[in-house]
Amino acid sequence: MTAESDQRSAAWAGWRDRLTAVGESARRGTERSAILDLSTAHPGGIARLFSGRVTRLSTLIRDEKARARSMRVARQIEHKAAELAEDRGIDAVHLLAGEMLWHGSRGRSGHLPLIVQPAAIQAVPGDFELLITGRSLINPEVVSLLERRFSSEIDVDGIVAAVHDENGFHPDEALHRLDREFHFVDGVDFQGRLVMGTYSTAASGLSTRAATRIHPILDAVAGVPGAADALQERARLVTVNSADERSALSDALILDASAEQERVVAQASTGTSFVVRTVPGSGVAQAVSNILATLVPVGRRVAVVASSRATLDAVATKLALRGLAGMAVTAQHLRQDVVHAISRNERAQAPQDREERAGAYARIRDALLGYRRSLGQVSQTYGVSVEQALSELARLSLLPDPPHTKVRLHSTVLESLAVDRTSAAALLRKAADLGQFDFGPDDSSWYGAEFDTPQDAENIYLLAKRLAGNDLQVLVEKSRRVFHDAGLRRPTNLTEIGEGLALLLRVRSTLDRFQPVVYDRSLEELIIATAPRREQDMPVGSRRRLRQLAKEYQRPGAHVNDVHQALQEIQEERILWGQLVADHRPPNVPVGLGDVNIMYTALTADLQELQRPLDRERIGDLMRVPVERVQEVLDSLSRDVGALEHLHERAELLAALEREGLSELVDDFARRHVTTEHAADELELAWWQSVLELLLERDGSLLNANTQVLARLERDFVLEDRRVVDDHAQELAATLASRWREAIDLHPDEAAELRQRLLDDAVTPSTLMQRLPVVGRAVAPVWLFSPYQFGSDVPDRAHFDTVILLDAASMALSEAVLPIAQSEQVIAIGDPVLGTPSRFSIDPNDPEVVPITDEPSAFAALRGLLPEFTLDFSYRSGGRALASLVNRRWYDLQIRALPSAAEFAGQSAYDVVQVEAPGRGTPDPDSGNVEALPAEVAKVVDLAFATAVWHPDDSLMVVTPSEAMAQQVRAALRSELATRQALQTFFDPRQPEPFLVLTVAQAAARSRDRVIFALGYGRTPHGRMLSAFGAITPDPSGMRWLGVALTRARRHLTLVAALQPRGNELERLTGAPRVLFDLLGGERDPAPERRFFSAQALLVDLGRRLHRKGLKVNDHFDDDLGLAVDDGTTQMIIETDSDYNRDTLREVLRLHPTLLTKLGWKFRRVYSFELFANPQRIADEIAAELDQHRAAAERQQREYARRGQQ
Repeated sequence: MTAESDQRSAAWAGWRDRLTAVGESARRGTERSAILDLSTAHPGGIARLFSGRVTRLSTLIRDEKARARSMRVARQIEHKAAELAEDRGIDAVHLLAGEMLWHGSRGRSGHLPLIVQPAAIQAVPGDFELLITGRSLINPEVVSLLERRFSSEIDVDGIVAAVHDENGFHPDEALHRLDREFHFVDGVDFQGRLVMGTYSTAASGLSTRAATRIHPILDAVAGVPGAADALQERARLVTVNSADERSALSDALILDASAEQERVVAQASTGTSFVVRTVPGSGVAQAVSNILATLVPVGRRVAVVASSRATLDAVATKLALRGLAGMAVTAQHLRQDVVHAISRNERAQAPQDREERAGAYARIRDALLGYRRSLGQVSQTYGVSVEQALSELARLSLLPDPPHTKVRLHSTVLESLAVDRTSAAALLRKAADLGQFDFGPDDSSWYGAEFDTPQDAENIYLLAKRLAGNDLQVLVEKSRRVFHDAGLRRPTNLTEIGEGLALLLRVRSTLDRFQPVVYDRSLEELIIATAPRREQDMPVGSRRRLRQLAKEYQRPGAHVNDVHQALQEIQEERILWGQLVADHRPPNVPVGLGDVNIMYTALTADLQELQRPLDRERIGDLMRVPVERVQEVLDSLSRDVGALEHLHERAELLAALEREGLSELVDDFARRHVTTEHAADELELAWWQSVLELLLERDGSLLNANTQVLARLERDFVLEDRRVVDDHAQELAATLASRWREAIDLHPDEAAELRQRLLDDAVTPSTLMQRLPVVGRAVAPVWLFSPYQFGSDVPDRAHFDTVILLDAASMALSEAVLPIAQSEQVIAIGDPVLGTPSRFSIDPNDPEVVPITDEPSAFAALRGLLPEFTLDFSYRSGGRALASLVNRRWYDLQIRALPSAAEFAGQSAYDVVQVEAPGRGTPDPDSGNVEALPAEVAKVVDLAFATAVWHPDDSLMVVTPSEAMAQQVRAALRSELATRQALQTFFDPRQPEPFLVLTVAQAAARSRDRVIFALGYGRTPHGRMLSAFGAITPDPSGMRWLGVALTRARRHLTLVAALQPRGNELERLTGAPRVLFDLLGGERDPAPERRFFSAQALLVDLGRRLHRKGLKVNDHFDDDLGLAVDDGTTQMIIETDSDYNRDTLREVLRLHPTLLTKLGWKFRRVYSFELFANPQRIADEIAAELDQHRAAAERQQREYARRGQQ
């Protein structure tokens, strides 16, 4: 033999030796006190039992004294059987008929049960029910012993056939036959005996099957040279495409999965073996179900192996909930599982229009991704995103004195200020310091004035001050008097005064040369008659007469150079007079016209000089505005001398700001008198708001900020994404159905045999894996096994493409070698912190579960050889607070979890109940410990019933390190439940997660929504406090068991103890007992250190509005959550669409809200644009929604209270 084979053989020899010791008490035959001896049972009861009918123990054993002892034994058997079935996957209750006694050489002898008949035992009020289940078998150990020691063979099939017929079970027939066949064999004898107890051949079967095999993983574990290197060379790691990128048609998930779970599922599809490190509540069953959904469609046969039946049931339940009942089968319920699978295959149909729906899903997803991308995409031009703009605008709105400018900047200005706005802000602040914004357009007429020199400004001011006196008023009064005297309309502005004075002056000039009657009639004919000949067409006589008349209009002695032109001017004056005259008075010249004209000429010249530097567009033309407005301007100019201070410096600043494109902003600042400290914020508001509007206008993916469209897209996405997962489950069912139909079409003989075996209830794993390889693989692609079934139920030559070892950290390496040896790919999943392999006993008198310290777990042996992945997020509804019980001390803060609503509401994830137990309890006669104090038992029972009343939808389990405490609690509950009929349903053992009372070791593979942990120990008769409490010991194993106890609750944990340390007793405790009493004393882990202390500004603003409504609000409760709100009854998380970028759309829009709901939160998403535009409306809607939730919660509490009174 080579060194390689020597190393391999030695390893297998060691594993065989360890497998031989599995459940050691099973090797001791039937000589155990905890058995029901039915050899002398009543014949009528035996006949009923053998006929296959339910038989009561009182029918079998009728002597009262013997029945009382049998009842105690039956209770032990029932409890041990349940433990073995749930924790080890071993159905250990058997009716053992007959016994083989043997005597070998060298004085060795022994006895073994002959016929092993599976049976069941169940407690009923005041009695136990017994039932024969399944088919008998000849004890494999007997067969092996006869072949090995006595070279004799048994006709196993013939004897089994003799044991069973249509009338039931007949063990005597087999005994007679064996006695006849082996009477000549020396050292072998058969005798009749009938007992019921716990029995298993797992050890002998496993050790027999553990022949040396070549397997790359086991070779590496065994240390075969080069095996580990070869294993690592073959490892292939996969890159997972994001759910936002891959096609819906290529997605194989049938259950929701986080990104870390998707990585594990994708890695499984590569065929590479690997390990997965988990934490409590990390969704292992969900991940395994998705792995199966990925592997089965490509034709792989998979074995899922776990010691705990609850672990395997969790996987089967997940598959059944997705319409895949029977896809994973068990040896215990094989016929039922196969029937379910066939029934499913007959009904399964492929999803309709899947490609069309996938296309619609892709379009919706792309629209949302486009929105998400645009929301967070940084503009190359401006260097910011829409999300940043909204956040910054919200931040500005939260300032104690927020900016309010409505100015929008031009795109060129935005671009120039994108990189640096500090210089522009500095200019604005300096302008404010110099008083530029103290006077706005509505405050001073000096606003906008431009002067060449400071001296020019001073001259203009002095001019304004002089004009602001009485000059304008005197001019207006005199001109209006002149106009009144002349009969002209009252003038309103200086232009009208000038026009009226000009007309009066022309009239005066005309009347100096012509008679007043010249204005009495139209001069059209006279104008024609006096025109040059070439310009007229009039008879000579008429012309002569009219020219003579024109001379008569002239004043005597007056000289008119050009009569024709003069008449034209007079005609024009007549028209103007008609427009200005207030009554029908003819043109005249009032007194004082000349003086007024002189005043007007001087004043208008000064006004023209004054208006030269002023902003004419803003204040208007002083010659045309009302004279009252002119006076206001003059008064303002004379009064607002402060507006001219620092004029030269301000002019330079204004020029610089105009070059920056901020003139409109400067005007706005002046109009609103923006101060120095607010100038920069106002600039920021103008820039960010302008950028936001421009980005919205240019990017159609932002949906023009239409939140109704966005909400509809989100709803459609959630609906379609859920349908995608549903379609995958339906598609998988259709694939399995297609394979089934193809298999039975191509192999009708196998189909016929399967049909007959189902009718005969003769289907076994061997049948499906070996006799019917094609049909069997089609109907049962996934098998759920306990590792101990690989010595019996699993065929030795069965091959699996993949084996998944669940709870691998609690599975000894030797227990895993056969599953590993019969597969190509190995996936080991386990929690190395709390998981540890342990030895167990078949004997009901031996409840101890002893940790294995001399052999690694399967997980520990494989993790150094295979790639390792992690599932470290806890999805339990107790949230972060419940995980914190073990996160620091046990997991070095590796558990990730979100906080629950209860944590925000100030409710603890666990309660401590200290029980006052007067006096001292009675010590156990064997151990001397004082256990199960009546006061503590009563308190646990009260808490259990309170849970049934107030939390009827939650599952419950009582866990204790004391076996005596567990027994007393069970008994007390049974007694009390008889008087609480209304709560029978809660404690019904047929519930999906029935109520249990277990020791810590028994609870290792189970969890419930709520757990009551009862210490179960009191002080010794001498008043001393023990340093260890059952499995809770000071050594490392005690810490592990305490960690197990603290992690069985998914939602809430209650710690109950009737023992409190006194004096310095607490200081003397170490290890797990010290930690436990620290928790009982109220110790809490510190709150996790936050990575940042700020929320989105939009949510901060919303939080302030909700706070003003009387709600408890926290915008920094957790780094991974948005705004937390509490109205005293309902807790809500509010998040915005800015969270889109946190993860995939599936995670953000569906999985994350679903998890928050599981944690007790209500969830509300608000949209940034909507929240920015109308935050008060959103606050009002949220307050109204919380009112509705509070009313519903109050109705529910009233219903629970009514139920508790029944």
